[in-house]
Amino acid sequence: MKNIEYNHVRFTPGFFAYISKKKFAVKMEAMLAEQARNGWELRGCFHEGFEFHVHFIFMREVAVQS
Repeated sequence: MKNIEYNHVRFTPGFFAYISKKKFAVKMEAMLAEQARNGWELRGCFHEGFEFHVHFIFMREVAVQS
């Protein structure tokens, strides 16, 4: 049986990153690379209306302990 754990990241790049596509991309790619290094796989994301943050949902399999 697979054991799966989930990770929620509330990504807040800051106001100036929101108005600059380049700055936003740099910060987001750095966060995604860090999560990938830790074994997390992106499963979804969503944005709340007029808020200046994005929610990312990650998952990874964990070894079954006997």
